[in-house]
Amino acid sequence: MMRWCGRSALQVTNETRLKKQTERADELQDILVKSGGKETLRKLRDSHGFKPDEVHSLGRQFPERLVVETLKNTGGRQSEIVRLKCGSG
Repeated sequence: MMRWCGRSALQVTNETRLKKQTERADELQDILVKSGGKETLRKLRDSHGFKPDEVHSLGRQFPERLVVETLKNTGGRQSEIVRLKCGSG
């Protein structure tokens, strides 16, 4: 009985976590659509409250929707961006 209660509680927790992550991915996708399909992680952090670790995590969890990549600049600092995967949106 105790194992069943423990598994049930864990299942509810996991479902809640997945729902929240899906909502954050939806919110990020909406931002990307409005910004032409891509945005820097710096701007997402500063203007939209998405920490880089969260964006990387969402990219790993939803690879069919989001791609996180580093742009190789010829000068200055490299930029990390997140973009919509082709066909999403």
